[in-house]
Amino acid sequence: MSIFLQACVNGLLIGGFYSLMGMGQNVIFGVMKIVNFCHGEMLMVGMYLTLILSTHLGLDPYACVPLVAILMFLFGALIQHTLITPSLGTKSFTNLLFLTVGLGMLLSNGALVLFGSEYRTIPTSYSQTY
Repeated sequence: MSIFLQACVNGLLIGGFYSLMGMGQNVIFGVMKIVNFCHGEMLMVGMYLTLILSTHLGLDPYACVPLVAILMFLFGALIQHTLITPSLGTKSFTNLLFLTVGLGMLLSNGALVLFGSEYRTIPTSYSQTY
């Protein structure tokens, strides 16, 4: 019975995570009329930033959230200013599509080169507590 409850909770948490990703994609397209296919890769960069800050600085992963949010805001603003805004000036939907797909491939393959393909976790003092 406890395995069933744990599977239900894990399913709800993963479903909530996917719904947050979908809502972010919906807001980007609905408000800004930008199709962003590197939305997931930007999330991956934020997760790797949390891993780096947590392992090298010894911070708790939850304490890294404000710093990672600021860093990812600056990274997103840089991408918006240097890549996406000039692409919007061409009035071509295809340019923006290829730009975000290519940026996503660049980010995911860059992370693969830097961090490898093995799973990473951040061990904390409360990881194995119930």
